[in-house]
Amino acid sequence: MAVNAVCNHNVATVEVDEEIVSAAIKMRESHVGDLIVVEHRGGHLVPVGILTDRDIVVGIVAKQADPSTLTVGDVMSDALLTVHQDNGIEFALREMRRVGVRRAPVIGNDRELIGVLSI
Repeated sequence: MAVNAVCNHNVATVEVDEEIVSAAIKMRESHVGDLIVVEHRGGHLVPVGILTDRDIVVGIVAKQADPSTLTVGDVMSDALLTVHQDNGIEFALREMRRVGVRRAPVIGNDRELIGVLSI
């Protein structure tokens, strides 16, 4: 079975230059613990990173940094594993385990964001 059949197609996204406080509010309002960071390329949203609630806590709160001075790009993880919509579920889960991630954006043929696969 292909990843596209089981991934969540309703993905909460944020752009690189958005303020961290705004991103945190978006997480709360969307009831999610992560946002896929995207850029507009060729008429598509292309995933370029991920921002998690843990990134905010460990990278900002624990360091007592001023969140009003930071953007998503300052805190996000840009080492991003993506899986293609046609990849099999077993392959995707194996790759996620190998890399050590619990979430992977699902992309189409033009690297456009299709959804997100979560464990």
